[in-house]
Amino acid sequence: MSQLSICLFGPPTLTLDGQQVVLDRWKAVALLAYLAVEDRPHRRDGLATLLWPELSQAKARNGLRRSLHALKQALGDHLVDASREMVELRRAPHLAIDVWRFRSLLMPQAGGAVAPAALQEAVGLYRDDFLAEFSLRDAPGFEDWRYLTAEELRREMAAAADALLQAQRAAGDL
Repeated sequence: MSQLSICLFGPPTLTLDGQQVVLDRWKAVALLAYLAVEDRPHRRDGLATLLWPELSQAKARNGLRRSLHALKQALGDHLVDASREMVELRRAPHLAIDVWRFRSLLMPQAGGAVAPAALQEAVGLYRDDFLAEFSLRDAPGFEDWRYLTAEELRREMAAAADALLQAQRAAGDL
């Protein structure tokens, strides 16, 4: 199975087996980012409205179909599970998403603390703000979600950096 890496910190980048994948459809990239971060099944109508709010429902669903097709063409059929009504990103061992890894590293372990090594790795993953330099001007709902998600991840990063600093101070590592 091919190894797929999705980096959403900074400008979005997709890498399949070490080779960068370029999607010429910005809405497909937005769809992929939304499915990855929200990590649950979504109704097709909701996704269509989020990304194509100015179009009729039929045209918006057609846009969603084209974006799903672009994702499958570029990244393979195994990435997205799409039924007539629902769409979701499949979790799989061959799929690496920096936001997933970042958040998993910040989950407290037994004893309620995050290990300094995990904090260090999480801080290292945050190379820039979430979806930096990426926007969809014609999709205000998506833009609101992107902004709020970037703010939330920025707060998580600040807390992780502070916790790492405190751990390093406690260990005498100045």
